[in-house]
Amino acid sequence: MNTMSVLTVAAVCLAALPSVWGHAALVSPIAYNANPSKSFRCGGVSAGPLNYIPGDGPHTFSWKLIAGDGAGMVRMLVAPAGGVNNFPTDYATAPTNSVVDVAVTGTAPATVGVTYDFTYTLPSGLTCAGSAGGSTQVCTVQISSTSNWVACFAFSKEAGPAQSGSTGVTQQTYYGSCATAPAGLTACPMIVAQKVWVPTGSDILDMDASVTATLQQNMNNPNVFIRNQVYTDVTPCSTSYTRYLCATTFLPCNAAGTQPLTTLFGDQPCQSTCQEFTCWCQLNPLHYDLYRCGYQNANKDITGRCGVKFGPNNSTCVPPPASSTGANCYNGLCAAAPHTAAASPIVLVGAFALVAAALALRN
Repeated sequence: MNTMSVLTVAAVCLAALPSVWGHAALVSPIAYNANPSKSFRCGGVSAGPLNYIPGDGPHTFSWKLIAGDGAGMVRMLVAPAGGVNNFPTDYATAPTNSVVDVAVTGTAPATVGVTYDFTYTLPSGLTCAGSAGGSTQVCTVQISSTSNWVACFAFSKEAGPAQSGSTGVTQQTYYGSCATAPAGLTACPMIVAQKVWVPTGSDILDMDASVTATLQQNMNNPNVFIRNQVYTDVTPCSTSYTRYLCATTFLPCNAAGTQPLTTLFGDQPCQSTCQEFTCWCQLNPLHYDLYRCGYQNANKDITGRCGVKFGPNNSTCVPPPASSTGANCYNGLCAAAPHTAAASPIVLVGAFALVAAALALRN
């Protein structure tokens, strides 16, 4: 059965499952955390990349339906003062304080795998008073769906700074700089002392926190991984999944420290990194399309060399044979890890965006 067939069957079965978490994701503008959530207002972090959006509009944002229970219409809330604390945690709750409900035009997402564009026009005379990345005219936006998936992004109507690595994409411009990863990272200590690309408006600690939030949301969710566990457990699944998230979140910089190194590391992560975690964690067939391993092989990524094995005694994962009742099955659908496909789910805005591969799936 091909990937689309699996997802179609899964969507039909969703009503029969007692607690299934699927989702939709904000793919443009660049979100605070590429992992949408039902648990956090903005994906578990309070800051992220800064988008530059000129004028009032009309503009567009893009929302992709990943699984059937992520369907439903979306709304757009803008916090002129910036920050995330005034946003609700679900679609049903009305905005408070100075948060503005901005009308959007578009079709309610209903087809899995399709990206839907929504048109909006900012209120005339909107004044953004938040701060991020050296800008003091920043607004924060929350996009949420009737199925309660939420994501946030920040924008400024100021002209962007003249920094290396800038590139225009639709109504946004992406900027950033290279910085040395500090000690004390919770999720990705293996990148400490390395030069990594940091988007304007974000910082390395926020990026590390987004990895932790994704681990926390996904590790104990049987609709993501069949071999579910709490994210603090040290297992081949948790260690290989953490390495994958770190490799897709942090892009290495060139020797001069001026821009991401794309010639050798442009197809992060290592294919073996993806295959190890999808095998050890046993990706649930309900969400096959969330992680594909069709990367070109590289010599290494930001976390180290390719070909690292995570099992006991340095063993590689061998997926069990698929069966209707085996440990790699759920609700009659069976995984066959590692799952590969020609296309990678990594989404780069220009050449320098944060990776949008690890998608959070938990209410």
